[in-house]
Amino acid sequence: MIAEHVTCQMLVELVTEWMDGALAPETRVELELHMVTCAACTTYVDQLRKTRAALGQLHDEAPPEPAVRQNLLSLFRQKTAGAPGEGPGDDAPGDAGAAADDGGSGATDGDGA
Repeated sequence: MIAEHVTCQMLVELVTEWMDGALAPETRVELELHMVTCAACTTYVDQLRKTRAALGQLHDEAPPEPAVRQNLLSLFRQKTAGAPGEGPGDDAPGDAGAAADDGGSGATDGDGA
């Protein structure tokens, strides 16, 4: 890799390895040279550092009870079912019955209106 050919996309693809100290020395230097000349990549790396630091402050929590998890999933599916293209459910296997229950009309009171 040559420093003047390092792109922002290359930095995005290699930044985790760079942060972990896992890059070859010449690649590390080239990425760092790119960051010196690219304000957007410098900002991106700063945001990643802050995110990593914040995530390091999180405490382990027990996963939600199965009933709570099911309730949340159900609410999510209801919310996304009426928004084509905005979430799972429209073409997802196993979700075909969600829109077919009311004939696709959105009516739920049984009179078809």
